[in-house]
Amino acid sequence: DFPPAEVPIISLGVRGPKSLQLAGRVTNGTLLAEFASPEYVAWAREQIKLGQEAASKANEPHRLTVYAFCVVDEDREAAFAKVRPSIAGAIANRHMDFYLEPLGLLDAANKLAEGGREYVERHLPDEWISKLAVVGTPQECKASIEALVQAGADSVVLVPLEPDDRALQTYMQSLLPLFD
Repeated sequence: DFPPAEVPIISLGVRGPKSLQLAGRVTNGTLLAEFASPEYVAWAREQIKLGQEAASKANEPHRLTVYAFCVVDEDREAAFAKVRPSIAGAIANRHMDFYLEPLGLLDAANKLAEGGREYVERHLPDEWISKLAVVGTPQECKASIEALVQAGADSVVLVPLEPDDRALQTYMQSLLPLFD
């Protein structure tokens, strides 16, 4: 009976070119799942813009929210060790094509995946991990978040991989103060 004064943001959670373009045509927001690198975010923003242009909505705002696995630890190697299995599993199961293509890593990842999950986990380069997650020391994580924003993210949702409140405490104590 009482419509809102302002239309709320309606988002689609999508990842491929056709669905990103659809999001640009019919919604005012898009959610990108974990494993979105800055290069993927920039590519996704381009696809969304194509959809907006097709619907004569090129000048309308479109909120891009990026979810990112996040592990913050002063011990960089410990942080990478915590996120490595998640990324290795996704690569081994070949669920990352859209995310790896903008990085130019798809062929190399598919070759790596031929060895199976354990092989991927043992041979996964740290450089790939740092592109596909917010991971490392607080300063490295801050830089990763800033890179996602530079690439076109309006909001970054940090998804902890640790099962308890330690991750949230770490975010509050060592990461969030870096943005003041």
